[in-house]
Amino acid sequence: MPTLLDDVIQTLQETRLEIPPEHRADARVDVGEESGMDCLSIYYYRPRTAEEIAADEAAVKANWEKQLRDAEERARYCREQLEILQSPAA
Repeated sequence: MPTLLDDVIQTLQETRLEIPPEHRADARVDVGEESGMDCLSIYYYRPRTAEEIAADEAAVKANWEKQLRDAEERARYCREQLEILQSPAA
């Protein structure tokens, strides 16, 4: 972050132009401290796109499918262990 006022203003103007025009009026600034250093955060909110929603839903589905595969593998392992314990040689 620059320290000269004109440079700070220029940086803020450039950052503002990176925000989509329809969201500029609601953009916010947070001034704080992070790891002992002054911090300036600029942010805005926007609705999620259909693509982002679809990607999130796909990630959730993939997670649950993995959970199911892991559970099925664990159940298979447990059944094998029970068979070993129940066999006459055990």
